[in-house]
Amino acid sequence: MSNLLAQLISLRNIFGNLYIADFFDVLIIALLIYITIFLFKQTRSFYVAAGVGIIIALFVLARVFNLFLTTLALQAFFGVFFVALVVIFQEELRKFFEYLALWSRRQVERGSRATLTIPGAEEILNAVKQLAHDSIGALIILQGQDSLENYISGGITLDGVISEELLLSIFDPTSAGHDGAVLINMDRVSFFGGHLPLSHNFEQIGKRGTRHSAGLGISEASDAFAIIVSEEKGTVSYAYNGRLKLLKNARDLHGPMLNFLKEKFPEQAHTILENLIKRNSLEKLLSIFAATILWFFFAFQVTTVQRDFILPITYKNTSDIILIKETKPKEVSVTLSARGETAFDLLDQKTLAVSLDASNLTKASQKVSITEDMISTPLNFSVVNIVPQEIEVSAQRVSLIDLPIEVKTKGKVAAGYVIREIAASPASLKVMVPEGARSLSSIALEPIDITNLRSSQTFLTKIILPQDVKLKNKTDLDVSVSIEVGRL
Repeated sequence: MSNLLAQLISLRNIFGNLYIADFFDVLIIALLIYITIFLFKQTRSFYVAAGVGIIIALFVLARVFNLFLTTLALQAFFGVFFVALVVIFQEELRKFFEYLALWSRRQVERGSRATLTIPGAEEILNAVKQLAHDSIGALIILQGQDSLENYISGGITLDGVISEELLLSIFDPTSAGHDGAVLINMDRVSFFGGHLPLSHNFEQIGKRGTRHSAGLGISEASDAFAIIVSEEKGTVSYAYNGRLKLLKNARDLHGPMLNFLKEKFPEQAHTILENLIKRNSLEKLLSIFAATILWFFFAFQVTTVQRDFILPITYKNTSDIILIKETKPKEVSVTLSARGETAFDLLDQKTLAVSLDASNLTKASQKVSITEDMISTPLNFSVVNIVPQEIEVSAQRVSLIDLPIEVKTKGKVAAGYVIREIAASPASLKVMVPEGARSLSSIALEPIDITNLRSSQTFLTKIILPQDVKLKNKTDLDVSVSIEVGRL
């Protein structure tokens, strides 16, 4: 009971400890749960999955209420649970990964895909009526959005226009492929004589034959619509979403088949967002609720860990007219918090920094408050403390000037020689001169000693700048000077 009270107390602080990453965490898990529910709902395994869900719910309640024996027993069960899960749901797991892989492709293809037209549907209905009247067995599969390549074997490719005459000729008892299934894909008869997976749901199949078992089997494995005509009784049935229904007469097939076409191939294609909002609302709400519960017990309850980092002060929105002279201090200590020790294992400290907006520096010397929004942190981290919370920045408005290089020499060249040319590279440099400082006409260099110089040489010499004057490019600290010497 004490655990339950602790959980309820933590609920009061939940909104103060949420990260943006938590919402993505819940949404991704909710999507996976939704796909799982969607797939299990179409098969007889849905009830098995519901039973597993009940056991998981009992385990959570046992943990909350401190039921020691129940928790111990269920922990032993979960020791072999995942192995049993793979064995029991191997078919559903395969479909789960197939659905993930094909879902995005469906969204692209759905808008441009040709669909079964109403005239084509009428041709199918007329053929079914005649087949039922003559007690000729038939199995017609209308493909939905799911691919059936992995479920149908054998058969003869046809790719013909849908017509009553074509279907009647295929199922004629003298036809080679009359015992197999006809697949109608888009607006064409794709092939005939195919073999389908058989259903093992004997409760629904009852005393019906192989055609009914195959029609129910393909409806369990996919979103296809199967039409079955009994050879023994001349009755018409259809299978959809793992449900087999016997019709009173062939005319009653009209409504279910048109409903299938409207559902799978609406006249106005819905966007992904519309499908997410409008369809399977109950399953979506259940998925979000389950993902939230899982997040609360397995993520939110993880211990929050704090660590201290020394971060440098950096500047953004800098310009050529503002010079940052000094920052005191140049680093700040920041305490970050996240859930669990592993959160910090993947954190690259080099990506962390305190970034100040240089455009807000309007005074020569001013105090700047360090706030959380100035610190670059990943989505799942929060700032707990900043020391110091205020720093002092000295800034100065400057003018950017391009000045020529002034070369000075000392001493004299050797007797009989004369300096023919002096050239500096670069010939000029950009410098930042503070407002109000005395004007400059050139940039001076350290004097070059040319005493007894007898040949042309190149010298590397340093720049001499007045106080508060800075180079725009801090790498331009040395200048190459070429002195050409010749005889008189």
